[in-house]
Amino acid sequence: MLRRVNANGDVASAGDPLPPQNLPMGGADWVELFVREMTNSSNMDDARARASRALEVLEKSICGRVTAEAAQTFRQVVTCMVSASAGTGAFGFQVMAEGSPELEVTVAEDGEENNMLKEQVEALIHENSVLKRAVSIQHERQKEFEDRGQELHHLKQMVSQYQEQLRTLEVNNYALTMHLKQAQQGNSIPGRFHPDVF
Repeated sequence: MLRRVNANGDVASAGDPLPPQNLPMGGADWVELFVREMTNSSNMDDARARASRALEVLEKSICGRVTAEAAQTFRQVVTCMVSASAGTGAFGFQVMAEGSPELEVTVAEDGEENNMLKEQVEALIHENSVLKRAVSIQHERQKEFEDRGQELHHLKQMVSQYQEQLRTLEVNNYALTMHLKQAQQGNSIPGRFHPDVF
């Protein structure tokens, strides 16, 4: 068990467990507790034992708080439902004593209430199926958009390659035109070629 530690870090009593009112409230308090426990440990085995005990207390503290919060939330929800249905009504809840934390929840056996609940469930199922279809359609559209994006990227690469080939061909065409002009200017008889000379 954890031991009580004074504000200056001294151990108050060697064997007493940490009482619930002295449990740290926030994350920084827990960190301080762990640091003090590790600082006060005499060796690795003692440090492991202290860490194990501290983690057990932390786990119990978290579980206790979560359970208390869940119970409080449940009480609030049931109280809201009871007040919304004016005591006993549409939801079939009944409060035994006002202000009492113990509530008795009775399931409504009234056929009309069951039909209303069934209709609500069917409406929710219908809405759920509509939402599933919408998500499916949106997923398909997203996939098509990604495919078109990839196709556009591929086409841009092809255009870039074709533009490079076009520049190369234009340069080659210009070079051939210049060679042709030079060859024609170097000919002794312009415009006429001797049939036997190549």
